[in-house]
Amino acid sequence: MHRDEGTAPFAAAFHAQQAIEKGLKALLVWHAVDHPPKHDLGLLMTLLPDGSRAKGLPVAGLTVYAVDQRYVAGASDPMAPSERPTWDEADEAIEEAQRALTVIRADLEAAGWSA
Repeated sequence: MHRDEGTAPFAAAFHAQQAIEKGLKALLVWHAVDHPPKHDLGLLMTLLPDGSRAKGLPVAGLTVYAVDQRYVAGASDPMAPSERPTWDEADEAIEEAQRALTVIRADLEAAGWSA
């Protein structure tokens, strides 16, 4: 993370959420599971096949970093300043993304994927 480069904590949290979302969608694609074009991490996890370790990841709360900012009609900056993540919260989101992607990768490898 590069706080000294002027990165906003919201941007860091947003990209952490996006990394998890893309990982979950990759796992769904690998298993040929149709999924809606949604950014809801909790919903995506419900679609994972039984036995997937990623199904139990505690990441659903990170959805707010993708959805609330992007889909409030008519607002150029819809997330109120009091709701924006602090750097501590962004750090937590990044750490959670790192843990989640490790689990997702293990699920993919267990299903036959190799890098």
